[in-house]
Amino acid sequence: MDYLGKSVTGVKIEWSVWTSWLIELPVEEALETLLNGGFKNLELSAEHLNEILARKGVPRELLDSSSIDRSLRIAAVRGRISPDTLAPVEFLHAHGPFDAFNLASKSS
Repeated sequence: MDYLGKSVTGVKIEWSVWTSWLIELPVEEALETLLNGGFKNLELSAEHLNEILARKGVPRELLDSSSIDRSLRIAAVRGRISPDTLAPVEFLHAHGPFDAFNLASKSS
């Protein structure tokens, strides 16, 4: 395999999928569907992260405005969520306009 113009051997590529591929599903259903499809490495979308935060009771003003309606709608229907009830998936990356160390929305 060539990477950046150099030959690379002995490299194992592990595919990952961005969870927004199944954005129409609540986060736990999206994770189960992807895991059952053979994907063990995922990239958590900003929408699904925002949903998790909304379902954990994070104040509305700290949620990302680009997916707040979706997140609050799912939170109202599905209720609270606990990360230990989610499928055992390794997240390689999280996408979105957020700072993991400062939950104040960057999109307001």
